[in-house]
Parts: sequence; structure tokens; C-alpha cells
Amino acid sequence: MKLRIASIVALAALFLSGFAVHVTAQDNAADKIRFVHALPGGAAVDIFIDNILAARNLDYANATRYLNVKQGEHTVLVQPAGTGALPSGTPLLTTKVTLSADKPTVLVVIGGTADKPTATPYDQDLGPIAPGNTRLTAVHALADAPAVDVLRADGSPLVQGLKYGQIYGAFDIPASAPDVAIVPAGGDVKGALISISGLSLVAGTHNTLIALGTVGGSVKPSYLLLTAPTAPNTASDVFVRFANAAADSKGLDVYINGKLSVPALAFGAATLHIPLPTGGAKIAVVNTGDDPATKSIEVGAAALDAAKNKAETIVLTGDTSGKFALAEYPDDVTTLDPAKARVNLINTLAGTATTSIGDVNFAASAGTPTANQTVPSGAYSLQINVAGVTVKADTVLSGGTLTDLIVVGDVTAPQVIVATTSLSEQAGSIPIAGGSNVPAATNAAPVANAPTSAPIAAAPSATLVAPPPAQPTALPPTAVPGNIGTVITNPGVNLKLREYPRTDARTLALVPSQSTVTITGVRGHVTGTGTAVPTGVKVPTPTIAATSRADVWLFVEWQTPDGGKVTGWTIAQYLDITINGRHVPSDNFTALLALKQIPENTPGEVTNSSITPIAVSNRLIGKITTNDGTNVQLRRTPNVGGESLALVPSGGLVYVIQKTTIIVTPVVGAPKSPVWYFVEYDANGSAVFGWMSADFVSVTFHDHPALPTEIPVATEITRGYIQGNATSVQPPAAPGTIATVIDINNGANLQFRRDPSATSESLGLIPAGTQLPVLGRNGAGSWIQVTYQAQTGWVNAAYVSLTKNGRAIRAGDLAITTGEKNTFGTGTPTPTPTGAG
Repeated sequence: MKLRIASIVALAALFLSGFAVHVTAQDNAADKIRFVHALPGGAAVDIFIDNILAARNLDYANATRYLNVKQGEHTVLVQPAGTGALPSGTPLLTTKVTLSADKPTVLVVIGGTADKPTATPYDQDLGPIAPGNTRLTAVHALADAPAVDVLRADGSPLVQGLKYGQIYGAFDIPASAPDVAIVPAGGDVKGALISISGLSLVAGTHNTLIALGTVGGSVKPSYLLLTAPTAPNTASDVFVRFANAAADSKGLDVYINGKLSVPALAFGAATLHIPLPTGGAKIAVVNTGDDPATKSIEVGAAALDAAKNKAETIVLTGDTSGKFALAEYPDDVTTLDPAKARVNLINTLAGTATTSIGDVNFAASAGTPTANQTVPSGAYSLQINVAGVTVKADTVLSGGTLTDLIVVGDVTAPQVIVATTSLSEQAGSIPIAGGSNVPAATNAAPVANAPTSAPIAAAPSATLVAPPPAQPTALPPTAVPGNIGTVITNPGVNLKLREYPRTDARTLALVPSQSTVTITGVRGHVTGTGTAVPTGVKVPTPTIAATSRADVWLFVEWQTPDGGKVTGWTIAQYLDITINGRHVPSDNFTALLALKQIPENTPGEVTNSSITPIAVSNRLIGKITTNDGTNVQLRRTPNVGGESLALVPSGGLVYVIQKTTIIVTPVVGAPKSPVWYFVEYDANGSAVFGWMSADFVSVTFHDHPALPTEIPVATEITRGYIQGNATSVQPPAAPGTIATVIDINNGANLQFRRDPSATSESLGLIPAGTQLPVLGRNGAGSWIQVTYQAQTGWVNAAYVSLTKNGRAIRAGDLAITTGEKNTFGTGTPTPTPTGAG
């Protein structure tokens, strides 16, 4: 009998195992650091934190796990591998890294060039995330490459304009496994520097896509995906790892409570421990790409009882016929000695699996949960016996970790999935030569039991991590033809396809965020061949008068999940658009006007679909009646002191839901009418619900002025809210002189510089919408001096709006604080690209 002997490391470049739970910023255990070796052509390195070994023999294109450290400044030393437990000789690089309550989790990328290595720290946001969503960011570490874009295979963008040494602001999207291309900024997938097939982005995880290598050098461009679990939404969440033991499967999609959560899980791969709500979950499993609504699937219900098991591994078994099953195995994630490792043997095959690690013997019968055993950390050559067949699995068991050894395949050719989770790992936990450990590190943060420990994530140690292929699987060689739009509303907020190009036309369908539509053309003038304009439909301003994407109506086609289609109208600003594979920048609307013109009296329609059009015409429509240029506050509560949720411009439309009457003592500036309307306002991809005074709203019903009896009276006061995961609308400008960060890409941040120069040291990244107290400007008015997080620095004037006590001002109105001559207005400053500032 020919025996198949293999050891599977669970796709280390894509699934870097870890465990995450929530802590407060004050908890010392919240501070974490991890390292990536991205120095092109560099030999393996050892990394020390405060002279304590943190990473041994870390190869190029590999990463460490997150390590526990105390808050404060730490000295990081990088030197050639093999120096032993203590640093010796001349280091390649010495640098300082500071962790604080504001920056508790830091990724350090070792990059640059062989003669000038660098260490760049990047903050990582491991905060909670909505069920079914994943968080994505990217780092540009291609030393000789221009700025890059990260595109899907159809050319739609994920990340744009990313420069070398920068990180892109993290953003949340539904879990998926897209084909991805990293291209020079403004390029298309045909000119990809790096092509990635099926980038698996699992729900409940933070993913950092790192482009590394060189474009012109001998080290070809490649990528590394660092995946870490996000914090749970509640303290009672259960942490679940999924492992694919389904024989001969080409990959599985796992749906949790109806949402795709684990896409394209390859056979022999395991995910991180991701947080799930306690109390049970409906788990549906299908072959990758199959529709769970139409395919025959096996649905399992996991108990997910936090009182019984705080964490567990769910092993999926079955075959490509679609008959899948699951089995739950408890994982012990309580904190352990950072010089000890915990091992769990899981056997999915018939018979009993056995192995020995040091003086500890393991035996696991088929399907029986095994006890988690503690062993000395060290490098081990394991021999696992199953039904007379021996499987070898060389592995490094670092201190403070849990490793699940999962026996899969069949009894004639068993294999082993090695899945490691970091619990209380720190500098000093990595075993050195001979299997011994450095004494427990003095710089490590105290770590409580798992239910109160900090977010921890990890790659397997260096000897287990396989670098990504130098030539990843290529995308299709040609760009996707046609005109494609990707919906860019906030997660959970749908895009409305309307019957006609007007905001109060009937809604035909709600298209989910990140869906794609085909663009047929742009709104044109009424023609004699079109359908007659129905009664009450006002002819809008022709497209040729558009001044931004908000004025451009597109006629699109959406293929519905049930196999039908919907044609209809939508506003261009809610779509990322590619024309024959070439991306159309968000500030470019003139290119859209060159599309085929569709008469504006052409109606959309639903074909062969179960979707029922939404009768918006039966809703009460409110039109804002203030003077041009004046906005109306949409408030959380029906009073002038209520929190402002949005500003609705003159002529804007809202849906009126209810009304109430508020009797108050008249004051100067208060509305004359005591009536307030509870309304819905659709803006910026969000649905904002709140209250506005009847003084500023003209209400119609079926195109006639609404009667008082046609507006329902509220029986209780509903507090205003924003639908979906939208960012709250920014409040009015604060008193004093304020700079508000604007005009940067969705999810991006603005650089905060020490001096007024694009090459000056970065003090941090400032999110869009942040309001900054202003101190002054440089002579040209191209840089604004501000304070942010108790520091004084500079921001690029091209990316902020300036107000004084709520009124707009120019940069030239500010005092010069650099001592330069006043040259404001004598030239046009050249804006620095978004995020560079």
C-alpha cells in the first residue's frame, strides 16, 4: 500500500492564527506589537525588544504573532539570524517604538533597502465589527514602486493612491474572497504588479494586505495578508475557529446566521478564532461559489455556550457532493505560563490518533473532544500515528500559545492541520536552540485570563510560515469589458434604483452595498420615441448642466439574486465606476456625460424577479423651503437644542413619517411653528432619521399639498438615528477657528506633520471629519498649524475647510506663525495626494 504522508500548515500567509477579546484602553494587557520582514532580498533576522528575543529566524515575507508588551517606549533591535538568546555584534537596525492607550496595537514593517533598512510602525484598529463584515487595509512596501491602487478583478477599487511607506485607512466590507490586483495608481488590471486569486477575507477579522518586493530588482513583487481577529461586540461572545476537513473539497463557504462569514476556506486550512454571539448559531456550508439559497446544503446548529466553552474549534467534514457535517471541540484559552505551550489533538478519522510531546502522551479517538495538555515550549518533530500510518509534523510550539493538531483526510493517507492561537505570548516566549526558553520577559504586560485579555493575533512562528508565491495566480489577462458600477453605500445601507431620474420617483429595488451593476447610459433629454412622462413626473435638469457626480443620473441594470433583473435610475456619486476596465476617479463626472444618452422619460422595470417595487409615491414628501445656500438642521429630538444629525440643503427632499406638537416658551430665533416632523433623509449613502421644524418643510401627498389629517401624529417621541453602519454626520463647526478634515478618500486619513512640508516627519494620521483647533498658517497659506491629541503640528490646507465661530474663512485670514512673508494668493499650492498631506 502506498502511503501519503503530509503535514499541512494552514495556509499561513492567509490565515495567521490568533485570539481576540475586549479590554479597556487602561488595561496594560491591551498593548501589542508584531513584526513583518519586508526587506527585499534580506536574509533571515532575529528581533529583540529591550534586549529580549522576540522573533527568531524570521524570513523575508513572514510575520510574527502579536506579542504582549507594556505601555511606553521600547527599543527594537534587528540583526542577522543565529545570534542566540542575547543580541551581539552590529545590528542591522535599531529603533524606538512607543505603545500607548491611543496606540495599543502596532504593526512594525522592516523594509527599505539592504544598505538603508527602515522600521515603520502602523496603528491597527482591532475594534468590534458588525456580523458578516471584515476590515481591510493595505501597506505599500514595494521599495521602488510608484503609488498603487488595489482593484478587484472587474477594475473596481478597494484602495487608491497608496504611496510607499503608507497605510490606507481601514474600512469595513462584507466578508468575501475577491480576485485582487495591485496596480500602479490610475492603471488597470492588465498592468498588475501583483495578482491575487481568491483573497479570503473572513468575517470578524482585520486584514492588512502588504505589497512587498521590488519592481525593477531581483526580488519580484509579492504579497502577504496579515489577518487578526477583531474584538467581540459583547463580553459574552464565543470564539470559534473553523477548519476544513472535507475530503477532496475545492473550498467551502461558511454562512453564519445567513451571512457569508468564511469564504473560500481551502481543504486543510483553519481560520482564526473569530468572535460569535453566544446562544447558538445556524451554520450553513456550501462548496465555494455555490448559492446557499438554491444549492442543497447541510445546516448545522452550534451550541456556542460561553458558560461551557469560551472558545472552540468547529471541524467541517464531508465531500464535494454537498453533504457536510460539523463537530465541535472545546479549546482552552485561559492564560498560561508564557514559557509553556498548550496542545490539543483532534482526530476526525476512524480509530485512534496518538503522539508524544516531551513527556506528555496524547490519544484522541474519532470525534471525541480531547483534553488540552500543557507542554514545554520548543521545536518538535512530531510523529502522529493513525491506524498504523505515521504522519510527521515539524512544528515550533512557542510559549503562551494554543496549538490544535487536527488529523484529517482518510486513514490510508492522513494529514495534519497545525493551527496556532496566541494567548499570553511575549518577548522571551520563542524557544531558542535546544528547546529552552529565555526567562519570562520583564517588559511584558501582565495578562489576565482570556475573558479579559487583549486582542491577540498571530502568524505561526517563522519556521512554520511559508512565504507567498513570487508569481501569484494571475487574474484574467484582459480587463472586464463594459461599464461597471460598484455600490459604495455604507455597509447595511442599500442603493435605491428608481423608476425615473428623480429622488421622489418610485423605488424599484434596493441594491446591497458592494454589489455591481451594469451601466447602460446617462440621463439625456426627452425624445419623441420614449415613454410619455407620467402625471406628476417633473422633467429634471438635463445631464449636460451637471456640475458634479451628484447631478449625474445613470440608467443601470442589476442582476437580482433570484435570476431576474432590474433596470432603473441612480445617482452616480453612489457608485465606483469602471469603463472597459479603467477606473473613473470619483472627482471625474465629465467622462460619464460621454456615455450613451438615455431619454429621461425612459422608465426602469423589474423583469423575471420576485422583487416588488416600493411604492414611494404613496409616501409623504417634504421639500426644504429655506433660502438658497441655507441648510436645515435634522435633529435627534424635536427641539432646537437637539443634537444635529444632518444638514439638509434648500430644495432637498425628505420622507415625512410623523408629526408632533411641542409647546415651549417663545425665545428669539426659535421656530414659529410648534409642529415638528419626524423624517427620513437619504444622503451620502446613509438613511438619517430625525426631527425638523415644520417652518422649513413643504409637505405633499400624491403631488398635492398634504392635509393636516394625512400626516400621522406620533404617539411617542422616537429618537433620531442613522441606518446601517454609517459614520455619524459631523456636527456644526465648533466655536473658535477650526480646520475640519475634508476631501480625502473614503476610509483614508490625513497626515499630521511636524513641519509645514510633505517630507516632514509624520506625527500621526487624522481621520476624515476631525475638527482641529487652528493656531495659524505658513506664508503661502498652503499649510495650517493645528493641535491634535495634545500635539502641535501641520496639515495640508488642500484637505481642510476653515471656519471661525461657524462661518467659513480663507487660509489668508489666519495669522502667519512661521515668520515667513505673506505670499497668500500669489500662486496656487499643489495639493499633496490624499493621505500624504
